[in-house]
Amino acid sequence: MAFVTSWKGAFVSVIDINKMKVIKKIPVFPGPSGLTISNDENFLFISHTEVKFNPESNSTEGIVSVIDTSSLTLNKEIPSVGKASSDIKALTPLTFVVAANFRGQSLSYIDQDGFSHLGNVDLQQGSPIDITYSKELNKIFVANYNHPFIHIVDNETRTLDVVLHSSTFGKESNGILVVNRGKSLCLTNTESNELICIDNIHNLKEE
Repeated sequence: MAFVTSWKGAFVSVIDINKMKVIKKIPVFPGPSGLTISNDENFLFISHTEVKFNPESNSTEGIVSVIDTSSLTLNKEIPSVGKASSDIKALTPLTFVVAANFRGQSLSYIDQDGFSHLGNVDLQQGSPIDITYSKELNKIFVANYNHPFIHIVDNETRTLDVVLHSSTFGKESNGILVVNRGKSLCLTNTESNELICIDNIHNLKEE
């Protein structure tokens, strides 16, 4: 099976990849954006660009939806997850997922097993739109839309390690991926319509 989020339709489509047809649409909270699957493939975690009003705190908050991949039903909504999450990734082989909060300038850690919000990492600036994880470096790399810099988060301490500014990154990054066993970094850029790849990322320094 394959899963596709529909941002406008507020549902997740389930596709039978053998028959190449949609077999179910699962309703979820508005603004489903990124999605990732748990290590055991039993649950799908979905980030949302829309926020939900919490009457108890009298404020709005982001949520992450959890879908049971066996029953293909909504299992849970995890509250208090940043603001407007654009992307979410499972940090395989670790037991949590991380959501990038586009408006909240933060990353949210979520426990895969307990479906609980573990806390946020304050990125201090930018518009985090996509994230990638290097298990070799045990660091999370964050692309920022409309900003020429990336964040690097130390996953062991769950703290911001460094913010790297470089004209090489361009101003409109919307995708990021660590490749070559943690040695290289690639970014897609909608401003220049380029794929930008950088070698020796462990030596990256401020420009």
